[in-house]
Amino acid sequence: MTADRPARGDAGEPTDRPPAPGSASERREPAPPSDFTGSGFAGWGPFLTVFVPLLLFWIVLSGKFDALHLVPGIAAAAGAARVTVRLLALPPAAAPGAEIARLPRKIHHLLAYGVWLAGQVLGSALRVARVVLDPRLPVAPELVRVEDRLPWPLSRLTLAHSITLTPGTVTLDADERGLTIHALDADSAAAVAPDGGKTGERLARLLGR
Repeated sequence: MTADRPARGDAGEPTDRPPAPGSASERREPAPPSDFTGSGFAGWGPFLTVFVPLLLFWIVLSGKFDALHLVPGIAAAAGAARVTVRLLALPPAAAPGAEIARLPRKIHHLLAYGVWLAGQVLGSALRVARVVLDPRLPVAPELVRVEDRLPWPLSRLTLAHSITLTPGTVTLDADERGLTIHALDADSAAAVAPDGGKTGERLARLLGR
């Protein structure tokens, strides 16, 4: 009888020896689970910053508090918040992770800014209505360059949308140095030049360094 010998492969080599590094049969350690944000935004602060306002907006629109309305609202808000936070984590960063995490503690300032902006929108709407209804139609459109001093894309994006929401001005372009604004007349241009006007000042305090 012959002694038992280890099985050999096609090349005549024992098959029980350790696999070569990088081979398909090499045993790999499982990768550590990543946080839900995808990178850099660990913790629930950024998620809740998006989720809570979305859920409140859903509740305001539905006006219902039963499970039939709340469950879809929670699911929709959670899904949108998850996607949004992952997008915020992609380069270029919208803002430093620490600053994003501090946003929940600024919620009352954000709400106050929203109320103030609504007042600005209403006042500008009345002024633009007077211009349009004036028989002389004193419209003098011009392009205005706004050299804002806001440090992060998130704050600059907020400024661009705030300006567009205000009747009489529309943000046409944005780059690292500032914004290009189309203004309906001289008063509209003066409201945003040269550094975003009152809107820029408030956002610098709210979302600046």
